[in-house]
Amino acid sequence: MPNGTISGLFGSEWTRHTGTRCMPDERKETRTVMSSTKHDPPRLLGVNEWPSHQRSWVSLQVLAVLSVIGFILVLNIVLFVPAARNEAEYVWLRAQSAIKRRLPHPQYLPTPAATHSAQPTSVPSTVVPRLPTPGPTVLAQRVARQSAAALLPATATPMPTPTATTLPDAVQLGSSRHEAQGWNNCGPATLAMALHYDGIDDDQYTIAAVLKPDKNDKNVSPRELAQYAKSLGGMETVMGYGTDIEVLKLLLSNGYPVIVETWFIPEPGDEMGHYRLLSGYDDGAEQFTAQDAYHGPDQAMDYRQFDRMWKVFNRVYVVVTEVGRVNELRALLGQRIDPWQMHTAALDAALSDVAADPEDRYAWFNAGTNYLALGRPAEAAAAYDQARTLSLPWRVLWYQFGPFEAYLQVGRYQDTIELANANLKNARTLEESYYYRALARRALGDEAGARADLEIALRYNPNDTRAAEALDE
Repeated sequence: MPNGTISGLFGSEWTRHTGTRCMPDERKETRTVMSSTKHDPPRLLGVNEWPSHQRSWVSLQVLAVLSVIGFILVLNIVLFVPAARNEAEYVWLRAQSAIKRRLPHPQYLPTPAATHSAQPTSVPSTVVPRLPTPGPTVLAQRVARQSAAALLPATATPMPTPTATTLPDAVQLGSSRHEAQGWNNCGPATLAMALHYDGIDDDQYTIAAVLKPDKNDKNVSPRELAQYAKSLGGMETVMGYGTDIEVLKLLLSNGYPVIVETWFIPEPGDEMGHYRLLSGYDDGAEQFTAQDAYHGPDQAMDYRQFDRMWKVFNRVYVVVTEVGRVNELRALLGQRIDPWQMHTAALDAALSDVAADPEDRYAWFNAGTNYLALGRPAEAAAAYDQARTLSLPWRVLWYQFGPFEAYLQVGRYQDTIELANANLKNARTLEESYYYRALARRALGDEAGARADLEIALRYNPNDTRAAEALDE
């Protein structure tokens, strides 16, 4: 720029001291300039006529303004539109989980101490040998009562023997309103789909607000699903264990969709629990139809593959129905839901599986669960020990708590603490692990540690009545 001139967005250059206009360069003859002996007013150039560096700078400014406006719009949508907020949370939490999965973590639960793992690897008879049991304590009695309450559904009257019926070759109940699960929300989402069959519109987020206030809570138990359904008024549930696929087909053929808890392996080394809602079956194709909150509606599941995944959870199922139909449902199932009959049959099945394959870790685990339900904690602890020696996947105790309860009942308090520590090392939001560790610490005289654990459990789930009761003691 010549000394003493101003050059910018204007079509002419003006001298600061004379006010006369400099003649334009002959190369810029296309620029229209009004000829006048007087001061001509400056003319604004079009954007395309601006110098390139100015165009770039203005473009960046416009882009920045549009970005801020877009961010504000997206933020308002996420904050004030529930569906968008839930989707954003799901994406964020899933991204965090994907990162955590790639960090070093154990593939299996720790094995028990050598002094507690003398259980033989084969079963010479149909009964696992009994181990010596410490004398009963107040803690052991309390844990036993809670274990029974969690595992044994109450029955008002003796169950009749069901009448043998011929089942149809195929049944489809049709799809209810499908719910694609939010983060760690397969339990509430599956219950919401089951309730929709009975005309109840509670969605998964309404249910989760009660059952898992912390979005990172890893587990909602079958017992908790049943409790929520019954709390609605006019609804009842029936829960069973250790059955077979014929019972599921019996329920479906009588119009009852069935909630089942199964194992789920989305990729090698990434195993977890997952709820599904069965809504049909086809014997010709040998498959169930499942409403799956993760995979989508009307998913086909091969009978044999389904049973392998279902077996991990002692073949548990939950049926939700209106109060007016519950007696019909109980009569249909008969002795299959009598607590003693149910767990005795389930124990026989587990021990038969062990006899067929002594390396079957889930058969040993199921044996422990059914021993515990039948009031035999020493044998339960021995069976759980054996399952642990066979490399249980690291997430198993996120969902099932029998080893904690069995070890507490037989006085293995330090083992309970160590197992809870291993669980909490992999996930800090497991309120059940804090609860069981608290009971063990209290039994060992560490009241301060016990109360700290109970307070943490209640912080993650303020609706945990067991932790609240223990804290009040």
